[in-house]
Amino acid sequence: MSPLTILPDYLDANEQSLLLRHSLRLLDSPSRTTSAGRKRRREWIKANPTWGGGFMADEAYDWEEAHFDSVIKQYREMLVREGMWDPPTGAEPLEDAGELEAALNKIYALLPPSTHASSATDAPAASPTTTSPPSHLILHLLHLSSKGAIYPHVDNLEAFGRTIVGISLGGERVMRFNRVQSAADHDSGPANFDVLLSPGTSRSEHTTLTRFSNQRNGTDAS
Repeated sequence: MSPLTILPDYLDANEQSLLLRHSLRLLDSPSRTTSAGRKRRREWIKANPTWGGGFMADEAYDWEEAHFDSVIKQYREMLVREGMWDPPTGAEPLEDAGELEAALNKIYALLPPSTHASSATDAPAASPTTTSPPSHLILHLLHLSSKGAIYPHVDNLEAFGRTIVGISLGGERVMRFNRVQSAADHDSGPANFDVLLSPGTSRSEHTTLTRFSNQRNGTDAS
């Protein structure tokens, strides 16, 4: 298995727009925002009548200045749990629910089977009839401001598992890898390299990449 798999244009423009819209819907929900922040967002929309959806300007959001471990700056984030992609209780069904399910399951298909399953047949798989993440997935939304960044760090296997899958939405990001541990004798790969993450790109990182630190810089992305 390759330690890093990059699939440019894994999501087409419609799938990107759909997932971006619903990701922002969750990040902008009342449980994730303050009343002052929601008021500021409404005022920004009123002042920008030509806004067509998607990202707003930085000033329309409340940003976290620094992550607890100082790895991320100028960001918004949340974990997505079972049922959270669905509309709130009592709300109208999503008009694009079928398209959302298809796009999410396309992402879930990038995941390896759960290592906790007793056999291949017992491994939980993404259901074609639900938007909820598979039980062995920790689904994380991250929105960086135009000045936001992820500083050099080594991913924690205990916290994130042996495989990390990411989807880039919004603007381009450059992901930089730098070797921080001695390579095995059989590993003649580069000591450092950059990866361009254009919108719609998927990336899959596996255990052996924990020998590298990684960082991201660029324009708006989620």
